[in-house]
Amino acid sequence: MEAFIYDLFNEDVLFTAAERFQIEQSSLEKVSTSESFIYSGICQGKEIILRITHSSHRSVIEIEGEMEWIAHLISQGVPASRPVLSVHSNVIEEIPTKEGQFFVTVFEKAPGRHPNIHDWKRDFFIEWGRTTGAMHKAAVLFDYTTKRPMWQNEYNITAIHTYGEPDLIEVQRQLICDLEALPKDESVYGIIHSDFEDGNFFIHHGTIHPFDFDECQYHWFAYDIGNAVRAASWFVADTNPVYTVEEFLNDFLEGYYSEYHLDFHWIEKLPTFIRLRDLCIYVYLIGKRDHDMSEWEKRFLASMKEEIRAKKPCVQINFSHIRRY
Repeated sequence: MEAFIYDLFNEDVLFTAAERFQIEQSSLEKVSTSESFIYSGICQGKEIILRITHSSHRSVIEIEGEMEWIAHLISQGVPASRPVLSVHSNVIEEIPTKEGQFFVTVFEKAPGRHPNIHDWKRDFFIEWGRTTGAMHKAAVLFDYTTKRPMWQNEYNITAIHTYGEPDLIEVQRQLICDLEALPKDESVYGIIHSDFEDGNFFIHHGTIHPFDFDECQYHWFAYDIGNAVRAASWFVADTNPVYTVEEFLNDFLEGYYSEYHLDFHWIEKLPTFIRLRDLCIYVYLIGKRDHDMSEWEKRFLASMKEEIRAKKPCVQINFSHIRRY
């Protein structure tokens, strides 16, 4: 978040938000301050997650679209975290400030916990894929809405022009042109989570419970799969037994295809979608570089930039080792 948002946020905003949803003030604990102010707490005896989002990040219309998408997922049997109604029977409450507004939303806390390295095994990979496939199956049945952004209008796509890196802007332009040439029929393109990595779900008795739909947008379904492969690539080498990226993808797709079918042609395009994700992550990180960065972070950012410039995805996949379904 930009510095001015931190200046606008204070205890009065937090406690007003809590009061609107009958959250016990003494129960509030800060969870994160990445794109919104996130707190855990207790509401009428139940664990909840409180999210306070500035209007510079999301409009009320966009948040309404997110709430509608979550409600649809729940109606289709996806165990997403359910929104909680305020004392005014609203899913969104507004708190005005001297610069814009804060929008307040509250969700039931998902059961379970984040996966740890001991969970990174075949059954978990299958369930991750199955849950992704279930969301894509639900997307096909979701009525189109203009309330959520198209992928090319998301912040981490448009913001690259803010940072004045002409070589990367040209790489992005070419990548967008390549993607825009792809078909967008409803069987391959629709509303997706777009950030469905292990930090954005809990696992409980073997079932994955997704949350944090702040980045849901219209995109190709393959982008969600590419994100999972990219996220898994950081961990599979440390699992016991050790997994390869290809083994992870095979297990993930076994679960995915149990819920939804995507032609193998789209699986072969994963490197392109991973390149897009690399670019989005890079733009996100350089937006944070006004904060103190460690030497490791500086080297990591420089390495990312070189791979993006070379049009090389951060994950290499040997598709001859991937099963077709």
